[in-house]
Amino acid sequence: MGLRLLEATVSSQLAWMNLDQASKLDTTTSTLDVSLSLLGAAYGAYSDIVSEQFLAVGSGEKLKASRQLAKVSLSFGLFCDELLKATKSMECKDDIRTGILQGHATARLPPASAYPTVIVKHMMEAISLDASVRAQHGLARVLSLVGQYPETHTQFADVVKQVPSWVFISWIPQMLAVMDQDEGNILVPVLENVAKLYPQALYFPFHVSVKDFGPQGRRKTRRLATLLKSVLLEGMVRGLEDLTFPEQRFRDGLSQIKNCLIAGDKEKALAVFAEIYEDCLNVNVMRKSLRGAGEYSLKFGRDWSKRVIKALGENGSKLIKMDEKKFMSAVGDLLANLQKAMQNLQTGVMSLGNLSKWMADFDQLTQISMNQESSNGGGGSSSQAAFSSSEGGIEIPGQYTGFREPSPDLHVKLVGFDQTLICLSSKQRPKVLTMRGSDEEEYKFVVKGGEDLRLDQRIEQLFEVMNSILQRDSQAARRGLTIRTFAVVPVSKSCGLLKFVENTCVLEDVIKDGLLCKMPNLRREGKNAPLAFLHNLRAQYHEWIMKRGGPSQAPPECYRNMYQKATSDEVTQKMSSIEAQMPWDTFRAGVSRWATSAESFLALRSQFAKSLSVISICGYVAGVGDRHLANTLVDMRTGALIPIDFGYSFGTGVILLPVPELIPFRLTNQLLNFLLPLDALGLLGTDMLHTLAALHASREVLSAVMDVFVKEPLVDWKNEAMKTNNSFRDRKDDAEMESTFEQQHVELKVENAQRKLELWNPAAITIAELKSSVHANKPYSKALETIVRGTPDRNMRARTMGNICKSIREQVDCLIDQATDPNLLGRIWQGWQPWV
Repeated sequence: MGLRLLEATVSSQLAWMNLDQASKLDTTTSTLDVSLSLLGAAYGAYSDIVSEQFLAVGSGEKLKASRQLAKVSLSFGLFCDELLKATKSMECKDDIRTGILQGHATARLPPASAYPTVIVKHMMEAISLDASVRAQHGLARVLSLVGQYPETHTQFADVVKQVPSWVFISWIPQMLAVMDQDEGNILVPVLENVAKLYPQALYFPFHVSVKDFGPQGRRKTRRLATLLKSVLLEGMVRGLEDLTFPEQRFRDGLSQIKNCLIAGDKEKALAVFAEIYEDCLNVNVMRKSLRGAGEYSLKFGRDWSKRVIKALGENGSKLIKMDEKKFMSAVGDLLANLQKAMQNLQTGVMSLGNLSKWMADFDQLTQISMNQESSNGGGGSSSQAAFSSSEGGIEIPGQYTGFREPSPDLHVKLVGFDQTLICLSSKQRPKVLTMRGSDEEEYKFVVKGGEDLRLDQRIEQLFEVMNSILQRDSQAARRGLTIRTFAVVPVSKSCGLLKFVENTCVLEDVIKDGLLCKMPNLRREGKNAPLAFLHNLRAQYHEWIMKRGGPSQAPPECYRNMYQKATSDEVTQKMSSIEAQMPWDTFRAGVSRWATSAESFLALRSQFAKSLSVISICGYVAGVGDRHLANTLVDMRTGALIPIDFGYSFGTGVILLPVPELIPFRLTNQLLNFLLPLDALGLLGTDMLHTLAALHASREVLSAVMDVFVKEPLVDWKNEAMKTNNSFRDRKDDAEMESTFEQQHVELKVENAQRKLELWNPAAITIAELKSSVHANKPYSKALETIVRGTPDRNMRARTMGNICKSIREQVDCLIDQATDPNLLGRIWQGWQPWV
């Protein structure tokens, strides 16, 4: 088999080399015929080898033959996928695309219409025989093809029976996203098998997505919902939601009602009112044992329910006669009082029982017993009883990786919760919750409410796939290039868990420690002196912005004026003057405190450099923005950087923020100076090159993973779409056109991410995002685009011809140029602190 497989591989490589050369030159008929003949020879060889190995599986050395069949089936599927992609590639000339589309009968090359079914068949067979990580990545592509080509459905349904259910765990979001589509029919049985074997791998994602299903999706998943019924897990979800202060939940509910009235949907406004009333105000419901709200929430309900009924009527009856203005007038006093209350929300250590009595009183054995009695004695079906009896309690979240076969019997179960919480001081007041496991270990999670954490979960999934790609790439693996990830578990559309990352601090903390080391006078001024110093730098920058943009304007408007008025030299000079007030090695000094020797310092610096390169490139591909000093962690033991908080991803930092982020990632002088006396940009550039090269080589896998964003767009993205489209702001009568624009907006965001893997100049990407942003067609738009484009005498990105870079090296050079350009850094929102 080895020689035949080598023959097929060589034939395909020669063909692609010929076609690549032909794409750059004038294609001749003979060149095209030779290339198609080589492709036909490769196709025939792969097909013959698969047939031979299939027969061999039934003979003597079954295990060896199975592995060989898996290898050649995957190779065959990938080869056909390359052919299929070539038919849609704009890099191929029309005659080449036409030749592949039509096939070559005498050379055994079938028409392109045959490829989707062949790809699905052979990739699925490869996974069924060898569920390695490499083979599993093919599953993302298979799911994408099944959605695009209905003719593959029968083949998928036949072969999927041979594939172990656990390999689908990583792709549950992708499958749930299409339940209302035709392909949902063939994916439901797969999900049902996962539910029977690994119910807790599916429970949370299903119950987050099911609320977005249409009539078809709900009908298809009726049995799945029954399989996943669990009073125990429902209680946990409700308890976790109660850890968000009721003031915050009620405020978010009022905001939802306002949006419903803006859209003219009073029926939905009434439904939202009923939800928030039961959630925050109905004390009788909140006291029930299955809910078990804490005394803090009960007091809020007692104090606020009458005021809310007075403003909006019993059951929200007054909403029927309200528009947005009348609603805001009716709830004006409520919102003012809410704002005051939220300014005084507690931080630090607090009692778990004060927010959730259910969680404080949780006992593993008692809760399992109650769950079984509820399922069996409440008229539940046998499948419900089977779920509860096999459950054995709640599993500690985050134990299903999808990259190996899970053993639920061996998973750590939840025994109880620590009776204290730590409430963090950030905007959403997240809580650090400690779970106690059946292995006598403690597991810390950050409970975050008021946000849809599916975006964070999907970014982490994308990073996991990128990690496995880097591990398979010889150059990246040899350098130890990887990105640190952590578990993200959305439990509802407004609440989720993030695995607490131990032994870390945010970049800002390192900077503050460094300031204390390098500026002794700050130590004498007290522990808050470093923060006051940083605030002073921000105040200086703010003062300059207000002066340069017009003192009578709001800050965002001042920035917009500054884009048009301030020259590159002026911005650079201002940046330099602020940077000069900080010791050049502030960050270096902060990290040095963790080193116990010269060797440990070098190890910290080495790991820092590798992680900085990887998170920069991986974050750039995912369009992760808002990289201020509190959105990146540093591991105090290794020096590795860990990105967190992905609310502004896939270009949202450019598209939606009032002051757009014009740089691809954070690469400021303080970070670069840590690497001195090494050639920082040369060192980082090399690792960035190998990272991007590996991702570029597996771009179709990454595109398939990102496909879920198109098929199940998040609410935040839909709202973003409307904010960027002025024509819809005053129109409420064309839901179909609005839905179409939402879909186009989401597709464009993902398309821009894919362009990054196709060697696009980063400046061209940023300009494309600006043209679909809230900044499009504004008086300052042209000035903004000129700033991003740069000038050939100063900027590498401006010397690149056209939108496409010639090589990955050139693309990396353009990225570094854009990330370190003081003319761009000096125009970022002051809270980003680009001088640090």
